[in-house]
Amino acid sequence: YLFAMKKMSAMGRLMKLRITADHISDDFWLGTGPGRFTWYYPQWQAEYFATHSNAPESYFLSAGESYIIFNEYVQLFKEIGFVGFVAFVGLLVYFFSARSGTHKRTLDALKLTMITILSCGFTSYPFHVNIFLLMMCFCFVSAAVLRENVTRLNVRLAIKWRKVIIAGLITLVAITGYKGIKQLNAVQHWLQLTNGADQDMATTYESLYNDLKNDGKFLTEYGIYLSTDSMSYHKAAGLLEKAKQTQFTRNAIEAAIYLYTNNGQLNNAIEYAEWLSNYLPNRFTPKYELMTLYQKAGDTANTRRTANAILSMPVKIPSAEVDRIKQEAAKYLSIRP
Repeated sequence: YLFAMKKMSAMGRLMKLRITADHISDDFWLGTGPGRFTWYYPQWQAEYFATHSNAPESYFLSAGESYIIFNEYVQLFKEIGFVGFVAFVGLLVYFFSARSGTHKRTLDALKLTMITILSCGFTSYPFHVNIFLLMMCFCFVSAAVLRENVTRLNVRLAIKWRKVIIAGLITLVAITGYKGIKQLNAVQHWLQLTNGADQDMATTYESLYNDLKNDGKFLTEYGIYLSTDSMSYHKAAGLLEKAKQTQFTRNAIEAAIYLYTNNGQLNNAIEYAEWLSNYLPNRFTPKYELMTLYQKAGDTANTRRTANAILSMPVKIPSAEVDRIKQEAAKYLSIRP
């Protein structure tokens, strides 16, 4: 079993590399932007399985809800582009070129630490773990301080310009720090709300919106909360659509499907259900929900196609729910011409 799981994990990583490679030329020079890979990749995966009906079974079974590629260098290249990646390599060259006769052993220890973290980046995600990022920053700064082969730039600035630059930096740090503290307080209040510590949920969500309006997870939760109130349908739909602009998550898509279905907008619900079915191709529940939506819309051809797909899907993890869904698909086909 452990061998099978490790093999599945390896195939999942290979699949992600393959899918990302298909989009390597997109935003080649400047990248998608820091942190934006997690927004693009789910769409790439859904597109891949929507257009590759004969994808390898190993890819099909290993596709899951994922937002990282387990190869930091490919993901970093996609986020910062060719120009940024060259700068990153230049920074590493500068770090490893540090020399010191007095602190040679300390520099060697820093370099070995960096090599260890960088090596993990080929099959894991150390650049996404705060403690590893802190260690990398510590290594960079320490090496810059200890190196004796320092290259100094002979740049002279007038005193008034130095004062302007310093004042600008102080202002930037102050504004950023103020916004960061304000957002941290909002997140803490949001967590209290999630844990049931605040009873007036509607008022609290509204008060937190301005500080967390760009947080996809918050927007999703707020939209799900409002979706239970028929009077707040339009606002809930707007929040879920806005959440999709910052992150694609299963929760957000499922909430949108539920919202549009209950309000009779079957075309919108089907669009989201098709996307989710392609994004998670080995999951039976999204496929079954898509079949029922086609059925409600009176689309017999697509209902039959989806029912046949359910019956032909390989089972990753056997369960009573999977058996029920297959039985429902078979029942539909048996009673339809």
